[in-house]
Amino acid sequence: MGYTTTPEVLRSYNPDIPDPTQDGEFVSFESADKTFSTQYFLSAGGPVVPNRIYVHAIYQGRDYQTDDFTESDRFNRSTSADPFWGGKLDWIINYFHRLELTVFSDERTSVTSSYNWDRLNGEIGMHRGDNFSNRGGKNFIGNYIGTIGRNFILSLLSGRNQYDRTNYSALDDLCPAAYDSRDEQPRPIGCWTNLSTGSSLDTRELYRVDIEFNLGYRHRVRFGLDHTRPILLKTQDDT
Repeated sequence: MGYTTTPEVLRSYNPDIPDPTQDGEFVSFESADKTFSTQYFLSAGGPVVPNRIYVHAIYQGRDYQTDDFTESDRFNRSTSADPFWGGKLDWIINYFHRLELTVFSDERTSVTSSYNWDRLNGEIGMHRGDNFSNRGGKNFIGNYIGTIGRNFILSLLSGRNQYDRTNYSALDDLCPAAYDSRDEQPRPIGCWTNLSTGSSLDTRELYRVDIEFNLGYRHRVRFGLDHTRPILLKTQDDT
């Protein structure tokens, strides 16, 4: 069990970066940006059947918030609160054979809320919309380890990995991204909120074989082979 936090009041600030071509203008307002994060975790494990079956589990809560004041008169607040969780089952079949099953999830969704920002008065205005960013996925791993005879060890592993890289908002189909650069300072125009739209869902399978054996009392030989196979790769990029 544990808890960690990074409060905003203890964080140092970066200075604003002035525009070298225009007096009184800035290309970055980093002194106003804020970041806050909190994490806590719980873990437990032990035998279900003594000397045979063991179970381990972990749960990590994650809470992040970032405030970003941009030079394009927009304020963006990003939040994410999806947890990480995982579990492992060890089955000691007998002295020579062992089976391990592992599952964990690192999938998360970040929500970025966009607002108008009045730089001169320092006021946050109308809510423009929300962007969503999906990352990560679920993972499954199975592993067999066996000792055959006195000198031969065999390991067989199979797993599946999922990873999502999707960025979207409710306004993607209505408002394409556009900038007005006529005053040498690009300004977003229109009702769009998401600059990078697109989706990518990647699912892969992994297979691995490891073999180890002894040659006499002084030499040991190890070698292995692994193979990764995509079973679902769906990508759509609209940027």
